[in-house]
Amino acid sequence: MIDELILKSKQAYIQKYKDGEVIFAAGDSPVYYYQILKGAVKLKIVDSNGKEIIQESRHSGQSICGFTLFVDECYPVSAVASKDCEMIKMPRADFRALLDQHSELGNFLLEDISTELVPKYLLAGMYYKQNTADKIIILLDYLKRKKRNRALYSYKIPLTRREIADFTGLRVETVIRVIKDLEKQNLLRIINRKIFY
Repeated sequence: MIDELILKSKQAYIQKYKDGEVIFAAGDSPVYYYQILKGAVKLKIVDSNGKEIIQESRHSGQSICGFTLFVDECYPVSAVASKDCEMIKMPRADFRALLDQHSELGNFLLEDISTELVPKYLLAGMYYKQNTADKIIILLDYLKRKKRNRALYSYKIPLTRREIADFTGLRVETVIRVIKDLEKQNLLRIINRKIFY
């Protein structure tokens, strides 16, 4: 519904981004509402050592950092296309006017913002853990949290070792070593190079 309303407005347009292309950078002022029509976007920060840490992935139907449109703050993260994307863009002022005209959009936006913020709290402990295995377990628990079947080894982790490293802030070599250690402890299984947790 939000896609339809926004696209009907004369102020919105669709922009395409190639895999790896920057949509906005941390520190930029939010001037657009962004909604993903197709593709995926990763939200990331870069630490003081230049290491990239993925904060979240957003997919079709989700907005990107919509919460920044309501405060006088810069983007806290950078948004980069992680696949080729089509994105709805609408200037901030026009989006806020659309919200005033269609109050039902407020519920959509609150739900979308909530789904964007909840993972940050669920994963926050990961960034403070010193133990690398604990960091990975927190991420795996987060990924499996909504699955009905919570039995051991019932969930195939949809991330590569590189992506796990990006989310946890660890080196790929460390992730590979820790995953093998966790398998020896029977906390996960590796079948055909895939992780089952």
